[in-house]
Amino acid sequence: MFGVGPDKIGGTADDVDVDFVEDVLNPNEGFSGFEDTLNRSGWGLSRGRG
Repeated sequence: MFGVGPDKIGGTADDVDVDFVEDVLNPNEGFSGFEDTLNRSGWGLSRGRG
């Protein structure tokens, strides 16, 4: 994953590396708490034995 850099073109050397990490929700948007995308996605996409 990448964040587009100053040249506004994806896939070039100035792009910012983006990782899934725990983040704080913005209360100005009507939400509060934490969003843990990495673990939420892992749980949602996991398959059980069966």
